[in-house]
Amino acid sequence: MNDDSSDKDASSEETISQRPIARGAARGSQRPGPPQERSAGQRDSRPPSESQAVATSGPEVASEGPPSVIPSTQPGSTGDTPRSGGELDDALSQIIITEEATRAKAFAMLCIVVSSLALGCLSFLGGDPTARAICGVALVAIIATSIWTHWRLNQPRPRLTVTMRIFGAVAVHAVLAVEFYMGFLSPVTVVMSLGVYYVSMSRDTLFATLFAGHLILGWSVGATLMATGVLEDRGLFRQSDLPPERIAFAVVAVTMTLATASWAARLSRRALHHAIRTAHEALVQVDNREAQLAEAQNQLDRAIRLAVGQPGRYTGQVAGQHVLDVIIGFGAMGEVYSAESCIDSAASAVKLLRPEALQDETLVDRFLREASIYQRLAHPNVVGIREVGRMGDGAPFMAMELLQGQDLAAILRRRDRLPWPELIDLARSLAGALDHAHEAGVIHRDLKPHNIFQVVGQDGQRVWKILDFGISKLVSAQATLTQDSVVGTPSYMSPEQAQARAIDHRSDLFAMASVIYRAATGRPAFPGKDTPSIMFDVVYRMPQRPTTVVHDLPAEIDIVLAIGMAKAPEDRFASAHDFFVGLEAIGGDGLDARLERRARKLLAKHPWGQSTGFLRGEPSGGFLLNT
Repeated sequence: MNDDSSDKDASSEETISQRPIARGAARGSQRPGPPQERSAGQRDSRPPSESQAVATSGPEVASEGPPSVIPSTQPGSTGDTPRSGGELDDALSQIIITEEATRAKAFAMLCIVVSSLALGCLSFLGGDPTARAICGVALVAIIATSIWTHWRLNQPRPRLTVTMRIFGAVAVHAVLAVEFYMGFLSPVTVVMSLGVYYVSMSRDTLFATLFAGHLILGWSVGATLMATGVLEDRGLFRQSDLPPERIAFAVVAVTMTLATASWAARLSRRALHHAIRTAHEALVQVDNREAQLAEAQNQLDRAIRLAVGQPGRYTGQVAGQHVLDVIIGFGAMGEVYSAESCIDSAASAVKLLRPEALQDETLVDRFLREASIYQRLAHPNVVGIREVGRMGDGAPFMAMELLQGQDLAAILRRRDRLPWPELIDLARSLAGALDHAHEAGVIHRDLKPHNIFQVVGQDGQRVWKILDFGISKLVSAQATLTQDSVVGTPSYMSPEQAQARAIDHRSDLFAMASVIYRAATGRPAFPGKDTPSIMFDVVYRMPQRPTTVVHDLPAEIDIVLAIGMAKAPEDRFASAHDFFVGLEAIGGDGLDARLERRARKLLAKHPWGQSTGFLRGEPSGGFLLNT
């Protein structure tokens, strides 16, 4: 079984030569040929990017998706290694400064709007002329300082600390002047609590402590002096209208409220800093892992290049009508040679078993069985086989068409998702190839992105082909070489396949739906952390709703994939063509209403993103692992 948790290569149950490999150079050359040319059915030894396969340096690990708020290490900037502790602190400081500047500009704009409205209302509010004049001057000062602060923070070098201290000093004293006119128990006190919270959120501890404390203390002292009659109460909302005990209660309550707002703001600030640091450290760890992966890929790429393009034990010999050249790929038990036809000089790829594999009758039988399956199939979306036979020493061989392009897994590593027209073209090709195989009595059993190859023709035309029928099942066969054990790739196998139950062509339809889900959403349908959890989800859990993963997908895709990924075979489409017709109808003439009713009934039993059956106590056969 392929122990594959997502789109990664797997090995344990794959056949001897499952993946296309870069074709060798011209006959007799000691160097590998163009990396995009690959033989059918052999493991991919190239890095994800076609253009980097023969480079002496390692493959570039590109980060796709939305850019992070926190800067990550980029090659060529501060080195190709993750940030050191000092660099991390510098990055965090820059993030915090940017966040505070953004917040300060928003608060300055709020002060401009509120103060302008208050200034316009002074003419008809009345009250003590002296207090009103002081309030007017204070409001003008707040407006002018806020405009200057907003302008200053938009400059390339805003000097945030100095700017904020000047802004804070003017704002604190201006608010106390406004309180003197309005009254220390007026509604302005509520607005003042917002200012206390904003000031206390500053990263500048001196600014936060000094100005928040000054504002709270100034208000408390002013309210107390007016309550005791030391300072004449000239406010619009006079304290003299209230009994002493209510005034005392109001002064104490408001002071405690302002102090609590300041304390809560400091807590929030510390929590924000902690969250930013934690997120940044997590991204640094991701950078570390990506760097390690890039290094490992580089080492693997170099190791493979040492073998690919070199002469093998069969170089120069004749396999049927084909003269073998250098090795262009190899797998766990097989190797692939570039070859040239003795008749028309056409290029081919010839697969052979390694010497040690020839001693295992099961492997030989599986090789011959794969060849017989390919001979049953003749479809433009299935890799073509040209000749099957044995070498002079009895080793079986298959001569197949040489493919130029890359597999779907490599494409999705680079592009994440396929646009809708390409997705429909993929579905059309898969449907044609699968229906052809099913009519010939062949069930693939291991359809996945690695086994779907996009061939690029000389005219630029692109054609999808299905590879790797090494673990396919013949419907007419009484037994299989796998002895009915669990085979396939966990992320793409059907529930009945995961439970080692009897399967039919509808198992391939589930795999096809899983491939379409991956290509449409950018993520596997069952992205578990290990094989048991993946297989559990395959049997008992529906994936996340496609349109919640990618919001711009058409809503009807939820309906089609709900049927395509139904847990019971009888609930799925009858054929791959029917599945394709459902996808093609999206955005066109519209889906058949019967499909919508059918999907609604299925989702009532197995909702998107939820586990069912096992957790509800329904009987089940469980699932098995082929160890």
